[in-house]
Amino acid sequence: MLNGPSGSFLDALVPGVGLTLTLSITPGWENVREAIGGRELIVQGGAVNVSPQSAVADELHPRTAVGITATSSLVMATVDGRQSGYSTGVDLDELGDLMVSRGVVQAMSLDGGSSTTMAVRLPATKTCRS
Repeated sequence: MLNGPSGSFLDALVPGVGLTLTLSITPGWENVREAIGGRELIVQGGAVNVSPQSAVADELHPRTAVGITATSSLVMATVDGRQSGYSTGVDLDELGDLMVSRGVVQAMSLDGGSSTTMAVRLPATKTCRS
């Protein structure tokens, strides 16, 4: 049984029976070619400002963030954690501090917890770096 407004609709679906989905784009987004989704904003206007303030914002966890500098450079960071005696993780203010220390003026927390991972493939290469 699923919860929430769509739960009963999803519970009524029958495996193997076709389903039609209709998607629409909010006006103003028609020409967006790339977008990113995440959790909290952690740096705004060059200062740490966590918004919205989540229940886990003050807890230490592994975390991943992405931000942009005033010169439009992309900064990505992954912080390890949950390894006693080696790494404890960071809270969202500390993650924001890390991004600001790298010159970021806008940043977003992407992921946190044991699933935090980042792999990067440089253009025109076949090898990922993590």
